[in-house]
Amino acid sequence: MIERFNFYDIYGYLLPGATLLGLLWLPFGIINGSWPAAQLSATVFILGFSYVIGHVLQTIATVSVPSKIKDPNGKMRMPSDRMLDPDDTNLAAKVKSQLERHVKAEFEIDLDPIHTATGSDEISLKRTDAFFLCRALLIRQKIANYTEQFEGLYAMLRGLSMAFGIGAVYLAGWGCSSFTLKCAKAVALAITLISCTGVLTKSLIAAFGRKKASADFWLLVFLLASAFGLGMRFGVARSAGANHLSEMWFGALASLIASVRYYTGYREFAMHFAKGVWRDFVSFKSQPQDDQLRKRNA
Repeated sequence: MIERFNFYDIYGYLLPGATLLGLLWLPFGIINGSWPAAQLSATVFILGFSYVIGHVLQTIATVSVPSKIKDPNGKMRMPSDRMLDPDDTNLAAKVKSQLERHVKAEFEIDLDPIHTATGSDEISLKRTDAFFLCRALLIRQKIANYTEQFEGLYAMLRGLSMAFGIGAVYLAGWGCSSFTLKCAKAVALAITLISCTGVLTKSLIAAFGRKKASADFWLLVFLLASAFGLGMRFGVARSAGANHLSEMWFGALASLIASVRYYTGYREFAMHFAKGVWRDFVSFKSQPQDDQLRKRNA
């Protein structure tokens, strides 16, 4: 999808990855007063590592934080599918009618906006195929920049929601390490080892197994448990102590609030992205042919 480094790489990968790295380093900075060096080589390394971490985050977030919304019948469906139902008001009835006509003329696909889809029936499958075909056509015609910005923004919000969620659990692990438990070190080690083993196992199941949805859910559970265990383990090893308990818990609460807020924004931008593709396609096909040619050659 991305042929060269552009704003999507910055929004979708670099910023979420850098955010997670910052949250992972935050307790060390608070306790030891040690922060990453400001040298050029260190900065380049951190940015490169953040970009890689961002890719991992988006891979997990794609299956753990889906774009689907719940329709009135309780079915989880893609926004681009749901907004074509006759009772949905995101697109006007006239726009749906024009969209149906243009899609049928361009791709010979019937969107069937007079019927309500289920998310898994043939109507939903046709709408999904048509959506990606329309998006590909807009990109090819170089008139989808605004829509692509929406895609980049909702990818960023999804990645940030995942980064702050992991960071909240990680910081909570640091907070729990401050309690005087005789077996704190053993508990932290056990949680970390079991959770990391679970992450590896569920990753293999998600990649090669049949029950991918279940595997993806447990992958997220084990990942969060690993973050908690690592935070607790680091806290015990660094002897965080009660002096820093408030800072750790405040950071965990602030990260949790940020994660929820970014997730809400992500769902909103996902809807705007789908709406933007449908509207841009109708606008493009409604223009006279000479206007289209002049716009492409400008």
